[in-house]
Amino acid sequence: MFFACVGAALVLFLLAWLGFRSARKQEAAASALTLTSTSTCGELADLARGVGDEVGGGSFSQRAEVIGVAEAEGQLIHAPETRADVVWHRTRVTHRWWENERTRDDRGNVRTRRVEKSDVVSDFSSEAAFAVSDGSGRLVVTAVGAEIDHPEKSVNRMDGLGSGSASSFASILLGGNDSGTIGFEVEEWVLRPGARLYVHGEVGDEAGRLVFGPGDGRLLVSTRSEREIVAGHRSGAKWRRIGSLTAIALGVAALIAGVVSLFA
Repeated sequence: MFFACVGAALVLFLLAWLGFRSARKQEAAASALTLTSTSTCGELADLARGVGDEVGGGSFSQRAEVIGVAEAEGQLIHAPETRADVVWHRTRVTHRWWENERTRDDRGNVRTRRVEKSDVVSDFSSEAAFAVSDGSGRLVVTAVGAEIDHPEKSVNRMDGLGSGSASSFASILLGGNDSGTIGFEVEEWVLRPGARLYVHGEVGDEAGRLVFGPGDGRLLVSTRSEREIVAGHRSGAKWRRIGSLTAIALGVAALIAGVVSLFA
């Protein structure tokens, strides 16, 4: 009893530490957004020209944020599922199946319950750069390494295998009557031209054009406003701290229970 309580307390204290650490990251992310002033594409272009005149082209680099609309950098691309014209897309396929899990209680009774499981078999995002425009100019946005927040979900369907040979074959692979395939969940997200964007990242001069990239930090491309994103980070930090404090309280209670068990 004593060692079980101590073990539970240690696990709870570890969870509390991880929760506080995650809360700090959420607060840091919120601060990084609020401490960066919103600029226009034209203002950043003027700054880059000034730096180029002083020290030469390719020298400008600054963390910045802009608000504008999505545009293609070159030709529009096509989303794989909907074939819609977009500037960015992501497609994820998740295999979902069920298995019968058997457990035995202290009296030796065996119970069987059906458990649903899943595994992501494919997750692909487009890598073509796109642009953000605000009327004063436009900036290129690097898709690789970008965090695309709240894009439009254009597809969410389940492709089942039915009751034919494909279903039977899948059941054999998974263990016969003790398991079976539910189907493949197909999801697609897109950014369409004209979508309103908030972009936060490192703007650099690359061969005469200004490009948003992650730099040494975060490249965030969101359809939400800065206020909504910051509120989400702060709410996440709040609930993580509450969870951590709860874990500490439960850990202390487990330690007390362990000590009491020594004298019982």
